[in-house]
Amino acid sequence: MSNSKPLISNLFFIKNSSEKSLYFSNEILLTLFQKKKLNILKKEHKNIFTVDTSNNFIIQPKKLSHTFKGFNLKKTIGVEKDKIEKKDKITNDTILSFFFNEQKLIGFKKNVNHIAEILLKCSLKLKDNNPIVNILIFKKKIFISITKKNKILFYNQFKYKADNYIKYILLVFEEYNLNRIKQEINLIEGDSPLSNYKKSLDNYFVNINFNKKSIFEIITEFYE
Repeated sequence: MSNSKPLISNLFFIKNSSEKSLYFSNEILLTLFQKKKLNILKKEHKNIFTVDTSNNFIIQPKKLSHTFKGFNLKKTIGVEKDKIEKKDKITNDTILSFFFNEQKLIGFKKNVNHIAEILLKCSLKLKDNNPIVNILIFKKKIFISITKKNKILFYNQFKYKADNYIKYILLVFEEYNLNRIKQEINLIEGDSPLSNYKKSLDNYFVNINFNKKSIFEIITEFYE
């Protein structure tokens, strides 16, 4: 009889812009990745998945017009030449292309996905006639998505300082004619308490809710 420990189901790496990785497993515990621990982690888990949070991505129609066919995506969004491209379908007519360094990849290429795909697909599951606004704040970066039924209306992510992200949200609400009193905002829990951000947002928006699932639960369910 083998005395080896049973493998934990999955291990998830979240890559941030500084090329450092944060990881979590069933414990929903973020830990800064140390390369010397990689072989140990691989032996303890059945599967390894990587979530890319970089800005090296673009969301585009599945069928591009002749005007844009053949244009250089890497050059357009300023991606280094050594990065490779992966395309994932978001909806029937929308794809997400993102770029990453394959040599620094932990695990297999097929098991790496961009956080935009994960957040948007989670939102698109909700067949609501009204716009769905989701906001995630994670590692000094804000991720905003707006979907309606099976359509992506808006997605963006960027680093922020202090409360300057609120001005951006206000501009997005104005652009999409969203009512600051009636429109529901879903705050997704990341690496810090949501109450830290809700207090500031309450000065401008009325209908703010805490999403039932944290980003770690959303990522885990995405790979099930």
